Amino acid sequence: MKFSQLVKWLDKRNTEDKILLRAVFGSDYQTLQSAIAKGADVNTYDRIGLTPLLVAIYRGDIKAVELLLAAGADPNRPARGDPSATPLWHAAEDFGLVEIADLLRRAGGKA
Repeated sequence: MKFSQLVKWLDKRNTEDKILLRAVFGSDYQTLQSAIAKGADVNTYDRIGLTPLLVAIYRGDIKAVELLLAAGADPNRPARGDPSATPLWHAAEDFGLVEIADLLRRAGGKA
């Protein structure tokens, strides 16, 4: 999906959820924290079935992962439609992101 298509889709979402997803995509930590403080759903799905935590993992963004986990993101919520695509599986097995995998394990993540 092109970024412009994603932006159009995000425009139809709840305002805070939309801001949260954009912040994760852009590694905008101040906006991410603000959206969380205003009640954005840290476990929402984007158009292709990824949670903000999964997006942060795909981007290798350890700070966003830390912020999302601290805000209550579910470390075991898989991609929509694929129960085996857990955050820990992606971090450890798919991308080899050792530090992020360790964070997820400490937060209760299971592969």
